[in-house]
Amino acid sequence: SSSSEDIKSWSSGIIHSYAIPQRSTAAPWTAEVCANIVRFDPKNPRFGLPPTVAVFPATARKASFTVEGKPFDPGRLLKQIEARFERTLVDSRTMDVIQESWDPKVSQYRSDFRKRAQDGEISIAETMKLGHQLTADYALTISLNYVCVAKSEKKSSVGTFKQTDADATVIAELVNVATGKIDWQWDAPTRLNRTDLAEAKADKGVRSRMSPAELAVDTCTTAATDSLRQFLNGMAPASHRSPLRVGRGVRIDA
Repeated sequence: SSSSEDIKSWSSGIIHSYAIPQRSTAAPWTAEVCANIVRFDPKNPRFGLPPTVAVFPATARKASFTVEGKPFDPGRLLKQIEARFERTLVDSRTMDVIQESWDPKVSQYRSDFRKRAQDGEISIAETMKLGHQLTADYALTISLNYVCVAKSEKKSSVGTFKQTDADATVIAELVNVATGKIDWQWDAPTRLNRTDLAEAKADKGVRSRMSPAELAVDTCTTAATDSLRQFLNGMAPASHRSPLRVGRGVRIDA
């Protein structure tokens, strides 16, 4: 017997699923195969499923800031800032946050990122590399860039009063790992004056027990997470694209 093939095929991407709608039962044997091909789209990287995001450890531009002439260790605040950003992403339900429970390597990658950040600013290229290693579609970086509390005396027609200003700047960026584009960014500074601080102290909640520096960081973080929440709410839901039909005809003559 002899056989020959007449095969025509075209595809671009990874085969997601396939079906055989037609096949012959006698010679010449032919078969038609239709497949769904996954085409990568940075705006829809999970083929209709929510994209994944890696929240990198919050870092500080300095190991210690000077507040009112005294060293101010931001370590405890960094964990709180990171947790608030992560909670914002989880609550939005627009992205799946990569958890350490997913892969034991996540903890190591986070440790490496924190160590690199201590040595200097992390570049977009390094962020993309770590994002790829974590199989993330997006990477969220967070940095406490500035904290300052200044006290002074102000004179007025009724006398002299003490003035306290508290400043903080939190910088956050949501990076598309595939393109390196920063899709969302926050870097606006926050300043609280004497009135702002007095109102916070009058509150019976957690903020009443915060120092001026902590209040400034908390206020800046709230503004940043509110902005991120608005961005996530404005993201269009992943489109359900029609599958790309791919044909493959095979003929075998006996």
